[in-house]
Amino acid sequence: MASAVQWDDSTGEPYLDVPGHPGVRLTPYRDTRAEEDALIEISNRPDVGRWSYGRRYPLRAEPGTAVPTAPFSVVRGPDGAYLGEVYVWADAERPGVLEMSYSLLPDARGRGLGAASVRAVVGWAGRGMGAHTVEAMVETENAASSGLMAKLGFVRAEVRGVRWPKDKGGGVRECAFWRLDLA
Repeated sequence: MASAVQWDDSTGEPYLDVPGHPGVRLTPYRDTRAEEDALIEISNRPDVGRWSYGRRYPLRAEPGTAVPTAPFSVVRGPDGAYLGEVYVWADAERPGVLEMSYSLLPDARGRGLGAASVRAVVGWAGRGMGAHTVEAMVETENAASSGLMAKLGFVRAEVRGVRWPKDKGGGVRECAFWRLDLA
């Protein structure tokens, strides 16, 4: 079941609850130095960066540049700390199709938080963004993410070689394209 958008008067922002994880929320990015530091930390972790096709790696903060924003993309703990992120974005060439990626800090893994966060965002995106399909690209070597996709009901639609960015090792990597029908 999808979470309903709620409002936190104390932070002045909308959020989605992450079911099964009391106090954990998905929120927009906050324009703070602490948030930038957390984004830089997760982006520069080799165990995250190697799987993240579109994320710059390593990421360096440039003075005066904004952190990219997406609704309900930041996974926060009960204390408001940054635990990771779940992105969904529209495919400009295919109306109703969203693409998705996610990452969690190592300390936040292994408790079902990734699955619950992806479920919450995907559930909202179906209603809030008018999507009928969500797709995710996962390196076939990434067994944990492949397992999560299957657990969430995504179907492995295709496997093909993808030219990987040079800053992440380059070459061609075998990737599975997972698809979830929201209808």
